[in-house]
Amino acid sequence: MKLPSFVWTQWVAVIAAIMLGVAPLSLPIGYYTALRIAVFIICALLVWREKHDTDPHLWSFVFVAIGILFNPMLPIYLRNKLTWTYLDIACAAVFGAYVLHPIIISRQRLR
Repeated sequence: MKLPSFVWTQWVAVIAAIMLGVAPLSLPIGYYTALRIAVFIICALLVWREKHDTDPHLWSFVFVAIGILFNPMLPIYLRNKLTWTYLDIACAAVFGAYVLHPIIISRQRLR
């Protein structure tokens, strides 16, 4: 059983998931600024990639929403750290699901 190889979109999604997974820790403000920039750029890349995909998915809309939330130019300030913690974990899960989605689909096709 051969699984599909990782493409660059999955690698950048893994980077975003790791960065978001670490975000609930108490880190300096510079990390959260870098996180906003990185997640925004990764979302833009993934939306661009999904736009040029022959079979577009709901992923584009999800990444646009996450990109707006982590937008570094007009930041959304949620004063409650706990709210950001939940959002960071949820967004990390979304990026993880994006990475795992092609693997799950290919396993279902092999059955």
